Amino acid sequence: MQKLHQIINSSTFIDELNLKPYYAALKVKDIFHLSSIYGENLKKLDLSWTGFSFKHITSNHISKVLKTMNNLIELRCRNCQSFVDQVFLKAVTKHCSKLELLDLFHNDIIHLDLLSPLKELKYLDISQCKRIVLSSENEESEQTPFFRNCTKLRWLLIGKTYPSMFSSPSCFENIMLDLINYCPDLQGVNFWRQQGITRHFDDFIKVLGQSLRYLDVGWSSVNQGRDQGRLWKLLQENCPNLQCLVLTAVRLNMSDDEMAEFAVKCPHLEQLDLLGVRGFSSAGLRRLLDGCPNLIFLDISYTSCDDTEILELRNDFKRCSIKCVPSSYNL
Repeated sequence: MQKLHQIINSSTFIDELNLKPYYAALKVKDIFHLSSIYGENLKKLDLSWTGFSFKHITSNHISKVLKTMNNLIELRCRNCQSFVDQVFLKAVTKHCSKLELLDLFHNDIIHLDLLSPLKELKYLDISQCKRIVLSSENEESEQTPFFRNCTKLRWLLIGKTYPSMFSSPSCFENIMLDLINYCPDLQGVNFWRQQGITRHFDDFIKVLGQSLRYLDVGWSSVNQGRDQGRLWKLLQENCPNLQCLVLTAVRLNMSDDEMAEFAVKCPHLEQLDLLGVRGFSSAGLRRLLDGCPNLIFLDISYTSCDDTEILELRNDFKRCSIKCVPSSYNL
């Protein structure tokens, strides 16, 4: 509380402001006061949690604040259900046209096409929102589809929690197609728990795989209906620059030879999550670790390796944090 008052009453030049630690104490008048002092200078603003169940902070309040912040390039509003709505989204696009990063993690309804004027946007997190709506699915809508305008997008986090996250069964499929057609510089995607991923995933990887650095398809249906080994070949043949790959619980088998070949084709890996993947031994892991010198995190929980083998690997490859929950434990 004392630190918050120091920030409010400070005359020091500030171009970055993180209000998340003070979300419980923050009042509307504090936000207005801060915006009047720092608004034009701010480049980065974090309002996360300030709108979480505190209904006295509304989208009308935040919209007035954003009028003074024309130079923002980063805006984080995680868990801000009380003010992240259509009014807020329209204010963001009207007053913050220079935004490169927008974090809307875990909010309610996101009308994605309302953000289409943000042509400089490079990073968007809308994962775990309750509902994603594409206005462009309505033929009468005058909204420009988001991805067709925001062609500079490099990171999209759209992992889900809610079964009915999308406004229609084809919504996620349309997002996949737009990414393929309009976002050539995409470097990272989070498709965690997406069940509609299978249909266009192969085309997505073949078109964008060269630029991908981060890929999370954990708990998704990405391997549904595939022959064993096909997913590995798809990734290693098209994604040579991957640095982080998350394959948690996608029901895969991987032999030692396949693991060694994967290390040859994707040598830049730094983080790899193989939770639940079966078929390989500690010898395969050793070949993987030898072939990926930058690997610093490896999750092999619920696989077929025993404790003794894991201890040997940890001792021989101390640079890498190897996480392993024995397969005998219940998920």
